[in-house]
Amino acid sequence: KTNEYYANDNGTMLIIFGETFPIRVREPRRRIMKTDGKWPEAQYRPTGLLSLKLDDLYGYEWKDTPNVKLESKLAHILANLELRAEKEKRERKESESWRQEYERKRELDRQLELEKMDELDTFKTLLSHAKRWDQTQKLRSYLKAFVNEHKEQYKNDLEMKEWIKWANEKVDWFDPLIN
Repeated sequence: KTNEYYANDNGTMLIIFGETFPIRVREPRRRIMKTDGKWPEAQYRPTGLLSLKLDDLYGYEWKDTPNVKLESKLAHILANLELRAEKEKRERKESESWRQEYERKRELDRQLELEKMDELDTFKTLLSHAKRWDQTQKLRSYLKAFVNEHKEQYKNDLEMKEWIKWANEKVDWFDPLIN
């Protein structure tokens, strides 16, 4: 088998099929309450029994019993831990697969949202250009009407010619079809 163990500052660990299980081997104590004084006092006595406990979320524990010692349960304990290691490995794979699928869907949703935002920005630009074009049409109509209204003055006034030239250049600059 490929089972091993190690110990460090974080405690003793069993490694089964690459899965790590923190364990604790200890002798449970019996608590006896002593009421000699004013206050009850707890005293702990050894039981002579041995226990092996998983220090994980579920905290499963195997203990000596009066009829069966922990040593004779080791094959059963190891088989149980091997099954648990396989289950955890399978669950980790499923979790990783789910996480990858979730990230893939999240990325697709993000891309879709970006495409929607780009399309909205493009549409807003289209609306802006349409408004600018409409305004340039109004400005051109105004300039034509202005020139028609001031034909006589326009022929002789150099300053007015310069102003109309400037106004036409600005309208061309503002026109989204030209600029």
